[in-house]
Amino acid sequence: MRLNVVARHLLCLALASEAFQLRSTANFRPLYRSSNSWKERNRGRYIKAVETSMEDIDTEPPHLDITETIETTPTESNKYPPTPTFQECFSFALPAFGIYVCPPLMSLIDAAFIGRTSSIQLAALGPASAISDSAALPLLFLSIASTNLIAKSFAEKDQTASARISRTALGMGSIGGLVIATLLVVMANPISVLYCGGSTASSAMVEACTKYVAIRALALPFVVIATIAQAICIGTKDTKTPMLSVLLAGACNLFGDFILVKRLGQGIAGAAWATSASQIIAAGLLLRHLKNRGFLQKETLNKQKKEQANDQTTTISTVKQLLAFIPFLYVMAVKIGWHN
Repeated sequence: MRLNVVARHLLCLALASEAFQLRSTANFRPLYRSSNSWKERNRGRYIKAVETSMEDIDTEPPHLDITETIETTPTESNKYPPTPTFQECFSFALPAFGIYVCPPLMSLIDAAFIGRTSSIQLAALGPASAISDSAALPLLFLSIASTNLIAKSFAEKDQTASARISRTALGMGSIGGLVIATLLVVMANPISVLYCGGSTASSAMVEACTKYVAIRALALPFVVIATIAQAICIGTKDTKTPMLSVLLAGACNLFGDFILVKRLGQGIAGAAWATSASQIIAAGLLLRHLKNRGFLQKETLNKQKKEQANDQTTTISTVKQLLAFIPFLYVMAVKIGWHN
């Protein structure tokens, strides 16, 4: 009896739920019918549009694998140069060593010839050489900056940037060298008195020192240009050309001392002229080499005003990059103090 009652209750619940479902479906049936009728009306247009768009596409879009692209085609900036061999390092370091060994030898050549003519001039040659050799050190930061910037542009194979850096550095060096040379010519006598011992120095020694310093100052701009040109060559992994220029300068200095000091008896003044001429010849050789390699070429003149403005902007940025190495002046000042 109890089972029949439970069965009747379950049957009533089932009938009630079914009736509720039918009623809810009936309420939404017009919406379904309207949507279905809209699809049936526009189905032909939709199929025709899809067929037309598919006819314009001949093939499927290619599959792009980003990881494969990055691995197979690395950019130039991400490439590292191969590790140099011992022979390559030795062939680079040996000529570079000769660049810094030859200038002291040139001073020894002057001392060897002057020592045979006058002991007073030989005594004056020491402070005179110290003044002349250290006069270009305040502009040595341009050489350091040139090596750094040229090495970067040369590694990126940017010939335009390399030429712009070379021209800017050489121009700044020429202006700075002219300024220092002018000051050195004007103040040659006071500086010589200071280096020769102050008030206790002999007049003959001071006069010889002043003459040597004044003559060497005339070639100071060429010394700065040669130093920057050597730095540019080193930045392009070329140390043989600077070494050849230094060897040529040494040979010219030796020949000039032999003619001017020994044959003509010009003394310390002849040695100064021989050294100055050799430095000018070395600077000319280096400039010719840079010109042949395209590092001194100018921009084409048929550019628009916008491109010329961009060139001026890049030149100004290059000047700022070179001037960023001015803190090396402190190092040069310490070096000048220890050297003198």
